[in-house]
Amino acid sequence: MKQQIGTIDTIDAVWSFALSAWARPGVEAACLEAQNRFGADVILMMLLLWLDEEGRGLDDDGWQAVLALAKAQQATMMAPMRERRRAAKGTPHYDRLKQEELATEHDALDALMGVADGHMVPGDPDAPLLARYAAELGLTPGITDPLKAT
Repeated sequence: MKQQIGTIDTIDAVWSFALSAWARPGVEAACLEAQNRFGADVILMMLLLWLDEEGRGLDDDGWQAVLALAKAQQATMMAPMRERRRAAKGTPHYDRLKQEELATEHDALDALMGVADGHMVPGDPDAPLLARYAAELGLTPGITDPLKAT
């Protein structure tokens, strides 16, 4: 039987968590490697990490829904924006594009949270969501280790 454990926290709290996690040693490099080599969605990784650390999981419908939304966001918003920013490196537009990309990532996280809300179940410490995502992508074993809380 599905057990709801409450609604997801505010976007600001989860965004702050993501920024804090990003600042942990090795997290940025691990996320970028996962993104660049395996097509991982870093924003989704941050949401899954937050859910894991909060002891929350997703039911099967929620899992499929966040994966589908993340894939769509990557194709339509994030990848094109990232390409524009990378192409602008060294130009006067780079910093503005970087800020726009961060704002879009914030919006993407908010949308993912909206999908996850209502699909949360108690988390399984033996089957964390981030590990499930890494396995589904075929990430190199250990690549997400820096993301785990110290």
